[in-house]
Order: sequence, then C-alpha cells, then structure tokens
Amino acid sequence: MKQSIFQRMVYGNVGINICVYFTIVTMLDLVLSSLQGVWETSYWHLGMRLILCAGAALTLFVFRCFKQLSILVVLALHFSTCILMMILWTWINGFFMELHPDAYFYAVRTIVIAYPVVIVGALIIDGIRTAKANRILKQNWQSAE
Repeated sequence: MKQSIFQRMVYGNVGINICVYFTIVTMLDLVLSSLQGVWETSYWHLGMRLILCAGAALTLFVFRCFKQLSILVVLALHFSTCILMMILWTWINGFFMELHPDAYFYAVRTIVIAYPVVIVGALIIDGIRTAKANRILKQNWQSAE
C-alpha cells in the first residue's frame, strides 16, 4: 500500500520537501505581494527563503521524535517551531542588513498562509487516495460474492 503524504513528508527525501516548500511558499508570496502592489524582490530574499524552507523541512523530525503524541499536538508543535524559527531568523538578519518595516509581519504571514495550504493539500490528496482504494476494495468484495 502506498504511504500517505504525511508519511512521505516525515520519512521521505528532505531535498524534495525543501523544493516543494520553497515552491509553494514562493508562489503564495508572489500572489499575495502582487495583490498588495509589491513588485520587487531580490535574490537575497529568495536565498533566505530557501534556507528557511530547508529549516522547516528539517523540523519535520519533530514528527519522528513525538510519535506517541496526538497528530494535532505535533502539528501545533511543528507550527510553533516554524514560526519561532522565522522570527529568530528575521531578528538575526536585522543585525546584518536593514529590514523592511513589515519584515516580521511578512515572515509570520508566510508560515501562517503556507502551513495550512500544505496540510490541507496533503489531507485532500490522502482523502482522494483513500476513497479510490475503498472503491476498489468494495468492487472486489462485491465481485467476490
């Protein structure tokens, strides 16, 4: 049987996770920024986003360490870890460069917007796969009678 999307995210290839997160976050930020009239970005900004997405992918090890806890508790722990990582990274970058006045807002907004998209997307894909498998099992069961 195929693994669920959550299992693939937690136990799968970290490099693929980084690419998927970076793409999702960049596309969502592109749409949100365009709607607000912000058209400029820099390679530095994209590089920092890639580093943060790599950190978010590595924090999936939280799911491996806390298997005994409820999935909602671990999701909340992972979400909090991602938010704290974004705030800390923004704060540290403030020592080396001048930050945009809304830098902290944008950092938190990225996680708050992207996190539900990834989780809901994974749940939808898993639900579709489960429905297909159940339909096949039901057809096989009915044909066996």
